[in-house]
Amino acid sequence: GYGICFQSCNYNAVFNNSFINCWWGNSQAFDDGSTNTWNDVASGNYWNDWTIPDDDLDGIVDYPYGLDGDAFVNDHYPLAGPPGTDVTKPVLSITSPMPDTLFSVDDVTVQWSFSDAGSGIDYIEVTIDGGSWTDMGTAGSHEFTSLTTGSHTVQVRAWDLAGNNNTDSVTFTVDVTDPTVTFSNPANETWTQSASLTLEWGADGTGSSITGFRVRLDSGSWVDNGVLYSYSFIDLASGGHFAYVEATDEAGHIGVYFVVFYVDLNDPEVSI
Repeated sequence: GYGICFQSCNYNAVFNNSFINCWWGNSQAFDDGSTNTWNDVASGNYWNDWTIPDDDLDGIVDYPYGLDGDAFVNDHYPLAGPPGTDVTKPVLSITSPMPDTLFSVDDVTVQWSFSDAGSGIDYIEVTIDGGSWTDMGTAGSHEFTSLTTGSHTVQVRAWDLAGNNNTDSVTFTVDVTDPTVTFSNPANETWTQSASLTLEWGADGTGSSITGFRVRLDSGSWVDNGVLYSYSFIDLASGGHFAYVEATDEAGHIGVYFVVFYVDLNDPEVSI
């Protein structure tokens, strides 16, 4: 039968009790009165058929528990666990780095804050990129070293002494690689009979976006070329030339590449 059944009973206050497998109708209690209450100002009862969700982790199920009977009453603060037990997850938040941060070095320190008002924190553990969990005791940070270029996700999990846990994660990018440049025009060590030439190239930031290019001919000055992937040289003299492209990526890394070409502006000489 019901755990509690009020028929023509009034002025009862029921809270901080556990109702376990006391179903009779649609719930574990019945109220046919008019002035009974099933919770105090902050907590109600534990109903083992109504323990989730508790999205805000306050130990109170997020939705009221409805009772059978013509009173049509609810336990407005059903407990997520039996009274006196710690069913609240620890509070955990990764404080550094911010999501989607770009690092130009391969060592990254992740920091977090945590607390538990119930049984207290037992230990913290961390993992990166789905690897094994590492017990950190009650430390508030960990340095990940020798990271490769690319995206990385760190998860931090806090456990309390009652066995409750909470997890937070952060994803960031590491770029420790210089950008690369590949020339599409001219091919290396080719000849031209023109005093002008358009240099064309492609580039890869290899970990982060390209932010700009500079170009140079032979030992001349560097010229800012923005994020354009071509540059035209004019008034070229006959002879061999080195065309340089310097690429800078979002992480601040620089790659310098060159191509060699030859200009021949002289008519051939013929003697008889």
